[in-house]
Amino acid sequence: MKKIWSTKWDTTSYYNEYPKNITKIFCKYNLSERKNFVKWIKQISLKFKEDLDWWISPPVSRNPYFSNLYKNICLIMTIDELLKKKSLPNLILVDSPSLKKTIKKIFNKENLKIEVKNKKLFNLMYFKNVKDIIFYSIQFIIIKILTSKQVICKNKLILIDTYIIDFNLREKIYYGDLSFQAKDKKNIYFVPTIIKKSFFDFIHIVRNLSKKKNYIFKENLLTGSDFFYGIFYIFRKSKFLSNFKKYKSYDLSLIINDEIKNNKDLYSVLLSLANFNFVKRLKINNFKIDKAVNWFENQAMDKGWNYGFRKFYEKIELIGYQGFIPFPEYMCLSPTKFEEDNHVIPKKIVLIGNSYKNIYKEFFPNLKIIIGPALRFADLFQKKPMIKKKYDVVLFLEGVNENRDLQIIKNLIRINKNFTNTNFFIKSHPISLINLCSINLPNNFQSINSNLSDIACNTNIAICYGSSSSILETLSYGCKLIIPYDNLSDRKNFKNFQINKNFYRICSNDKMLIDSINNFKKSNIHHTSTKINILKNNLFNKVTKKNIKIFL
Repeated sequence: MKKIWSTKWDTTSYYNEYPKNITKIFCKYNLSERKNFVKWIKQISLKFKEDLDWWISPPVSRNPYFSNLYKNICLIMTIDELLKKKSLPNLILVDSPSLKKTIKKIFNKENLKIEVKNKKLFNLMYFKNVKDIIFYSIQFIIIKILTSKQVICKNKLILIDTYIIDFNLREKIYYGDLSFQAKDKKNIYFVPTIIKKSFFDFIHIVRNLSKKKNYIFKENLLTGSDFFYGIFYIFRKSKFLSNFKKYKSYDLSLIINDEIKNNKDLYSVLLSLANFNFVKRLKINNFKIDKAVNWFENQAMDKGWNYGFRKFYEKIELIGYQGFIPFPEYMCLSPTKFEEDNHVIPKKIVLIGNSYKNIYKEFFPNLKIIIGPALRFADLFQKKPMIKKKYDVVLFLEGVNENRDLQIIKNLIRINKNFTNTNFFIKSHPISLINLCSINLPNNFQSINSNLSDIACNTNIAICYGSSSSILETLSYGCKLIIPYDNLSDRKNFKNFQINKNFYRICSNDKMLIDSINNFKKSNIHHTSTKINILKNNLFNKVTKKNIKIFL
């Protein structure tokens, strides 16, 4: 086979860091194979469709953070096309031995040189699973001890699934001021999942929340048998190991079995089974439920919650609240008919704006959707953009991928020499993993940690990226938006949302980023309040006394 160049292709990096011709091919398949992939997931799930353990396993998740299955399909199809064009790099770096073996098996007539990158990191997966079990066990015991005296009303309950990142914020980052609206209603309870924190922070949060009358800790109802049922998933999952139906002509069984054996996020699986058993205990203890609200991201935890309520409380109102901005690269956010048929999603979905309907109905056109309040974005309708901006350029970190956040910061530092009299500000995400103190920032770079709304209404140019709501929030505050790399879905999204191209720039290299900052700085064009309001009202539904009753 003739090769055009002698390079390596690191498939473990972000796709926009691939060689340009490879990125183009990969993106083509990444966009075109979505519906085929969903149909295939249904086919490989038929045998296990009535087993919750299967639904909370990585291969069926369609979540790129827990499963590389879709990415690997696109990689294999890209390799196939590159081979036909005789333009495959000499060396391919992959993230797992199973992917290496699969590619070798599929293209067994080709002399492909493939190496596994970060072998040691891959081999540490077993220890990560042990760590997840230990962490979950400690949390379970702490909550049982500190919440044992909780008294819970049993009649006509409304239960709201939420997550706690910080005690002071409580569920505000998810549901805005809903807890204030519900504080005098004795039958409304928030059911918290505390995002992993340090040992002492965790104790502090549990101790304080246990004093609040409108919180139920599910662990308080769970028994020892429920706890061990969750832990024993690590043994039960072996029942799924088998030869699976091929994706087109590709046998992916090795990859699927590897994802089942080496679960990237066992902690989420344990939380999912705890949610399911919590609902089962509610039923056994004769709790009367009127309504259950799921913070719906269609992840493992959600499937345990929804499967439980649809099994034990068939007649209640079961709502999935997607109180965030959708990003199509997270395929899991768009439910499927097969998931509905097997009762792992809510009966109806509440969205925060009309603009997102088509995204959520991509795989299930008859999905039951209603438009509700954008609770966490209420500030958009209360704070107005300042005429004189305090911040020149603000980088809003995504907070999901530490390496990506670091790379964006380094890129800005690298091009900083092209700017004079320009101050750059970095706004960390509430769950950001980056310690900015460890980065040698130039003198004109500064970290800021106020609320996003306070910063955005005072910002001239916002730099946002990835799966961050700040992309559309900053636009709705009248900021000029720069996206520092060309994402697969941003252009498509902005076209669907009918966002004027004058409002934003998408940059694929340093020159475009430099030019965009300079052009926006020099531009005297400011978004009129009318344009901003039209954009904002299309993207976010204002909170009213009427639409908030969806939850109360």
